[in-house]
Amino acid sequence: MSDPEVTFPDDGFDLGEPAYSNNPLERPLVEDLVPIKPLSSSPQPSQGTFVTPENDSFYKLYSYSDLNSTAQDIRLIHVFRDEHCDLIQCEFLPQSSLREASESYHTLSYCAGDPSNAVPVLLQGIKFNVFANLNHALEKTLSVWKSQYPGGECVLWVDQICINQQSDAERSHQVGLMRDIYTNSRGTFISLSTADQSETSFNGLDWAKELAEACQTLGTSQLWSIKLQDILGINLSNSNFLEGWASFYELFQSPWWRRAWIHQEFICSPSAIFMYHNSTISSCFFVKPCRIFQY
Repeated sequence: MSDPEVTFPDDGFDLGEPAYSNNPLERPLVEDLVPIKPLSSSPQPSQGTFVTPENDSFYKLYSYSDLNSTAQDIRLIHVFRDEHCDLIQCEFLPQSSLREASESYHTLSYCAGDPSNAVPVLLQGIKFNVFANLNHALEKTLSVWKSQYPGGECVLWVDQICINQQSDAERSHQVGLMRDIYTNSRGTFISLSTADQSETSFNGLDWAKELAEACQTLGTSQLWSIKLQDILGINLSNSNFLEGWASFYELFQSPWWRRAWIHQEFICSPSAIFMYHNSTISSCFFVKPCRIFQY
């Protein structure tokens, strides 16, 4: 199975670019995009039961080693593809403390979906069922990684895989540590698309990217706002522009926005890359076109 093509701006993007700009005038843009408090219709983050796909066959063949909760140990996985296998493959790295692992890995943010809708990956060479949306997010992440870091190892922390789902004690401890896990990562890959969504002819991320490129020479958020209003006024009769605008708005209908974990997975992450099917954009560029919706 070949990796899908990923489109980038001509000058690409930096996976280390901060989700928060160093300019304090830019910071409210991110906070306006994602409310500090979860949406009222969303469940509050808790350490309760998180139902995951069935993996009895896997656990008969493999046992997770215990994590040292006092040392704040975590597990990381190397995620890759093998030309001889269609399944995504994952291998555990030697477990280490969060302090030791700091900035050596990326995290993943996705909408899990129905646990009965599962897809197998290979974990330690054994079939392991993951959420179909997680498999989708891993596919997109690997495509980005292949384009940005050819030959480099994709090291991730992924909740369903890196937490022993059979241990209530470990689940409770790791969930309580998740804010720190995201904060100490190099950045987060965010999948707005899901496995059951088909890609449309107009992609909202591509539209946002074009706006960002048109305004990228401007410094402050105030100048961005003025420029975006000018672009909007000029293009109100442009059908392609309006269809792209509608597609951008549709991105906010993604189930990802209704998750209760957005604050710690996105806002607390040092950098973020939004992915929607085969398109990607840095969070710094993604939030700025959102200014349009304020007018």
